[in-house]
Amino acid sequence: MPGAVTEQSLLWASAFGGNAAEFTALAGNATDFDCSDKMDLVFVLDSSDSVSSSSFVLMRSFAADVVQVMDVDGDVVRVADIVYGSHVQEEFDLNDFRTAADVRSALLTTVKLGGGTQTNDALDRAAVTLYDVTNGARSDAKKVVILITDGMSFDPAATVTSAVVLKDRGSTVFAIGVDSYDLAELTAVSSSPHCSHVFTLTQFSSILSILTQIQISTCDASLVLTPGDEVWGRIPEVPVQVATRTLNPGPNSTIVVSTVCGHLDIYVSQTERSPSPVLHERRYTATNGTPAVLTPGERDGAGQGDPVYVTLVATRQAESTCSRYEWSISVGQPGSAARLVGGRRESEGRVEVFTDGSWGTVCDDTFDLYDAIVVCRMLGYQSLVPEVHGDSHYGEGQGTIWLDQVACSGAESSLFQCAHAGVGIHDCKHSEDVGVDCAPANASSLTLVRLVNGTRPSEGRLEVSIGGVWGTVCNNGFDVTDASVVCSMLNFTGGSHTVAEGGQFEPGTGPIWMDNVDCTGSEGSLFLCPHRGPGHHDCSHAQDVGLVCGTASQGSGGSSTGITSSSSSTGVIIAGVVAGGVALTALTVAAAFLRKYLTARTAVQDLRSQAERAEGDPDTSRSQRSDDSSSEDSFPIPALDAGAPGMRMPADTHLPPLTNTNPRFPPLRS
Repeated sequence: MPGAVTEQSLLWASAFGGNAAEFTALAGNATDFDCSDKMDLVFVLDSSDSVSSSSFVLMRSFAADVVQVMDVDGDVVRVADIVYGSHVQEEFDLNDFRTAADVRSALLTTVKLGGGTQTNDALDRAAVTLYDVTNGARSDAKKVVILITDGMSFDPAATVTSAVVLKDRGSTVFAIGVDSYDLAELTAVSSSPHCSHVFTLTQFSSILSILTQIQISTCDASLVLTPGDEVWGRIPEVPVQVATRTLNPGPNSTIVVSTVCGHLDIYVSQTERSPSPVLHERRYTATNGTPAVLTPGERDGAGQGDPVYVTLVATRQAESTCSRYEWSISVGQPGSAARLVGGRRESEGRVEVFTDGSWGTVCDDTFDLYDAIVVCRMLGYQSLVPEVHGDSHYGEGQGTIWLDQVACSGAESSLFQCAHAGVGIHDCKHSEDVGVDCAPANASSLTLVRLVNGTRPSEGRLEVSIGGVWGTVCNNGFDVTDASVVCSMLNFTGGSHTVAEGGQFEPGTGPIWMDNVDCTGSEGSLFLCPHRGPGHHDCSHAQDVGLVCGTASQGSGGSSTGITSSSSSTGVIIAGVVAGGVALTALTVAAAFLRKYLTARTAVQDLRSQAERAEGDPDTSRSQRSDDSSSEDSFPIPALDAGAPGMRMPADTHLPPLTNTNPRFPPLRS
């Protein structure tokens, strides 16, 4: 490859049919490496007897120099340090230091242990550090291990096994061997390709010669996503590369790349670990409401068990109606993609789902609030009160009508997990295509909000209740604009509102429900503000946010109705929902839900009977035939008291839990 960019661009144009001007522009904007992705980094340092004291000093100094290019102060990168000899010692974990100066100081004062070379135990300890949230591990951060050793481990087979476990869980392992290293063991321990993850030196005095290579390779490491995982990020104002990810989709999985009010160019490769606009095998595009779906059987390798490398280049769309700009990548089961088409803004439109290689619509028969909640959750909206529009309100779709007689509980992460007539089974026309508005202008929230541990109702630790479970809100980015939304919900409309200093009202307990809240101030509910999703955070309870609401007046301000506690220490508001002038209470929602199940069961049985009669008829269309997924077992009906008059609700009936089911965000882990 020529050294000059101009010659490279000409070669790209003549040999590969590329655009020389575009190549030159891309090269001009390129940097040596990008270290802006979240990373949990663990150094594993060999301090056995064979490593001299002077060599160990060079080793720990090298580790400190690696950290120099990383944003530790901004909490982008967290660092842990493990040393080992005959036993393993974790010098500090990912929680201990949050400034680059403190991390470097701790690395430079790491103590040598001596003894044997128990590398396998050290790698096992690294796995605990990287995947235990109590150690500061983050589910949305890439996991990187840098092992530095001077020789073969005491138990090579166990060492390789420990490394395989680390890599299978999504860690990238770099192996640096010095002096009497065993190349076969280093190769087996490291991630592939080994040419960029194994480094060998004849002596410790030359270790700085690989510093820049290690820094670049470490920063370029990818977050590995496996089925059930999801990661997200913000979309910048100008086109820029925002993420490079390694995906291990597994058999029959679907990779969905989505954006909210933005544009994504997605570059995919099975061979190039960092695909780019210049080097890639396939290119996709995603815009708001229209995700890109990598499906099994395509040559991306999705669903084949092979790694897939994905790079996103993102930019915001110039739309004044946008309230948030985000991208996400998820690895899930088939049917995990949805989109809204034909709406005036990104939050509304005709519901379309992706399965069996194509997009199709959903019939409006029995489709109600609970089904809409699931659709909006698939799209990343946290609103609990979407609007449903039937009769092709957003225009008639084309292609297959994939779902009919949908009956969700509201807790599912995909419409395909809900009871329905069977994939492709329906008695509808496209004039019955259903539509949803996930963020209607008059939406509020069914979620409880309160202030706790204050000396008066207008102040205290902020807590919210989701699915009947109270939890706290992290103070990351929480400002007076966010406080004004909460105080308005609590009907404290006068005076100025302030965000209390951390710990002023004591740390809370239970889940941390919200993080990175970013309200504009116009929202009628905290839950309509952009945030990371229920239960998704990188905080501790020491960061629970507290508020002091202005008390010049306490009227009926805000669009919500509510009930305020008379307790001097706790203020509580129940935000109601008003649609067409009729309050939607928990009882009426639950009763409607049970009625719908009975109606849906009868309709599904009728449809199945039609499908069974159609078996053997060669003129029957594919969309009118059932499959194994529509068995009775896949359509659970809640048991009702046969002696109960009509549809009377039992006294202990509760709404289905809606906690932490947003697929954009991983579940809480113990």
